[in-house]
Amino acid sequence: MTLTTVPDLIRAASAAAKDLAEQVGAVKLPVVADTVETALPASQSASAAATLGTAWKARVDSLASQVDTHATGLKTAAEAYSSQDGALARDFRAVP
Repeated sequence: MTLTTVPDLIRAASAAAKDLAEQVGAVKLPVVADTVETALPASQSASAAATLGTAWKARVDSLASQVDTHATGLKTAAEAYSSQDGALARDFRAVP
């Protein structure tokens, strides 16, 4: 079995994941909950909507952070593959 890595494709995946993290982080789900809270002040629904908005924000922030961490890992992997490939190429050229 042969494993082939293409660092440029891994870098592209990293950039796409970074972009996704930014987009996810920009999602404002609590705005929907705020609308319910405003439309039905002092109701059980308003209280539940506020709690839901807080929970949604925490989940969205967590997801954005996790995707960003994944993007960073992909970039690090691409750099490692490139570095190792370069070192191996130099080693092969050094063989008489």
